[in-house]
Order: sequence, then C-alpha cells, then structure tokens
Amino acid sequence: AWLAAEEANVSARDGRLEALDHDLAVSRTEAGRYRRLAETGAAPRQAADRAETALERLSREIDAARASRTATRRGVDAARARVQVLEARLDEAEVEAPVSGRVETELVRAGEVAAPGQPLLEILRDGRADVVGYVPLLQAERITVGAGARVWIDAFPDRPFPGVVSRGAG
Repeated sequence: AWLAAEEANVSARDGRLEALDHDLAVSRTEAGRYRRLAETGAAPRQAADRAETALERLSREIDAARASRTATRRGVDAARARVQVLEARLDEAEVEAPVSGRVETELVRAGEVAAPGQPLLEILRDGRADVVGYVPLLQAERITVGAGARVWIDAFPDRPFPGVVSRGAG
C-alpha cells in the first residue's frame, strides 16, 4: 500500500508538471506579446513587467515541482526496496515440514523466537512409527534384526500392527 501510494504521488506530480509546462508555454507567449506591445507603445511597460515576473515565478515553480517529483521517485525506489526486504523476510519466515505427518508436540509456539536450526515441532510421519519395546532377556536372544514383528498398543488392543526389528539389544 505504501509503494502504491508513492507511485500515485509520482503520477500526480507528473500530471502537475504537464499542467505547469502547458502554463509555461502560454506564459512565454503572453510575455513575448506584452514585450513587443510595450516596445511599440501599444501596451504599458508595467503589463510587460508583470508578464515577465509571472513567467519567472512559473519557471521557479516548475523547477521546484521537478525536484519534488525526483524526491518522490526516490521514495518509490525506497518503497520498492523495502517491499523486497519484507518479501525476503516473509520467505525466510515460512516454515515447511521436511516430511508429511501429524504434529505431535509443539516445541516453539507462535510468537516465540526460534534460533536457526532449532526444532519447532515433533512430527509423527504418516504410515510409520518407531516403537521401542523391551523383552525379557531369554526371549531377546531369539530376536534378530530384520525379523518381522507384530506390535499391540493400548489405543488398539485388538489390532496388531506389522513392524520390522531395526535394532537388537544393546
């Protein structure tokens, strides 16, 4: 919105300069006419002086308007740069999970500051869960890495989940 307002200011100043340039052309013509009329005595010298003064004042006003337009254009450039900085910050602020799944634990809440590389969430991956199980030593001797396993959990006591042994006793 700030950038759009600055751009609108430049457009308004451009329009104002066009109008002033038109007025300057009219004023030059008028000043020239009065000057010629005053030289021939057909118009008072005072009228020619007023036309010349108006022409000078209009020239100074145009110079000031051009300087103002230049400053406003610099404001547009600054606003564009600010927008780029804000867009870069927004891109950096976007958090994307490295895997699909369900958020299990929120380690950093919205509004809190997180250090670069700091975990923000604990995510349970879709379709996979790691389960740590303990078995009696006598049975552990018969379990091998890579063997199939069935796991029961309290939430689903009648439904075993298939699994694979990934680590042995250690």
